Amino acid sequence: MLHKGGRLSLSSLRIDRITPKIADLIREAHIDTIALAPEAGSERLREVIRKNITDRQIFNALEYLIDKDILNLRLYFLVGLPTETDADIDALIRLVKKIRHHTLAYTEGKKTFRRLTLSINQFIPKPQTPFQWHPLEDIHEVSRRIKRITQGLKGEIGVRILHDLPKWNYIQSLLSLGDRRVGHMLSTVHRLEGNWSQALKTVPLNADFFVYRPKPCTEFLPWDFIAAATDRSYLEREYQRALKGDISQD
Repeated sequence: MLHKGGRLSLSSLRIDRITPKIADLIREAHIDTIALAPEAGSERLREVIRKNITDRQIFNALEYLIDKDILNLRLYFLVGLPTETDADIDALIRLVKKIRHHTLAYTEGKKTFRRLTLSINQFIPKPQTPFQWHPLEDIHEVSRRIKRITQGLKGEIGVRILHDLPKWNYIQSLLSLGDRRVGHMLSTVHRLEGNWSQALKTVPLNADFFVYRPKPCTEFLPWDFIAAATDRSYLEREYQRALKGDISQD
């Protein structure tokens, strides 16, 4: 396709799938910005969410990219993950700082990434996943953690941080974890021309019940009547494993 004048665009790539050959193809396609998704700053937290990507794999991928002069990088991170602590946030900050230092050392000071964009989003629990029983992290706590990241990376050359507004994550979680009663709220939002704040006050529904309440695994969830390929008992085992910090592999 490329030799016939075709063009290629890529979304996020799996870090552990980037090889010198893949980097060659990216360069040949004239793609100058690559997006990778470490998701979390610490190996511990990546293992909790089954990302299973090591720091060494991340830096291997960066070396392959910089060898081909692909010098713009976008990294996707999640905050508010289950079991996340300030230590994990600090690990994220150290990882980003190390990228510049590592690539300069690897290229003997000749080059590093010109632009490093961090896209930071709050983790939203989803139905029919191991974290369907887990509540959303408090949006004020998430705001504090994002501020910790921005302050920790202040002054880092070429680093740009993008993040969403935590207050909208509350709405996302309500839509993700709510039952049919949320439909009444949606109709109210429509009637109020998109005014969610007023709708939350108007509708006799405690949204915190869906968003911030930890749910026992014995609870019948609004979507449990839907047949799914993944067995519920497996999801429960994975959830308990994550909460206990058991990072053993199946």
